[in-house]
Amino acid sequence: MLSTARVSAGLALAALVASCSALDPKVGDVAVQCSDEDSDPQRAVDFATQIRPLMNGAPGGPRPCADCHYGSRPTHEGLDQTGLDLETLGSMRRGSRSGPVAVAGSPCKSLVMQKLRGTAPSGVRMPKGGPFWSDEQVRLMSDWIAEGAKGDDKL
Repeated sequence: MLSTARVSAGLALAALVASCSALDPKVGDVAVQCSDEDSDPQRAVDFATQIRPLMNGAPGGPRPCADCHYGSRPTHEGLDQTGLDLETLGSMRRGSRSGPVAVAGSPCKSLVMQKLRGTAPSGVRMPKGGPFWSDEQVRLMSDWIAEGAKGDDKL
């Protein structure tokens, strides 16, 4: 016969497992598998014309990084909390108080990719509260980083 303590411990463990989104694929967002490979090495990603518009808030796109991480905007809570200034490519390259944001050639080690995918070791998925970047937009950022995170903000 099972003791009351064992039954209670078993029920507690079952409840924990059932509530854990990492173990139940129907709960929460599914993280896109990370790869340091460029998905299309024949086509280079241009920061100024492809990445910056998403960060600024291209029409029909995701919530812009600009809302929280540009010092020139009225609200910049992300900049204030983390020190991450994304307003220029130079400031993006400097990173945040947590360290580098885009590690050239290594999307999987890049905090910006972890935040866009919702796989960062701390904090919430970005953009905070969504709408989030599409898989295609995340892949574009990943490819740009895989290609060396080159370019500038000038058109």
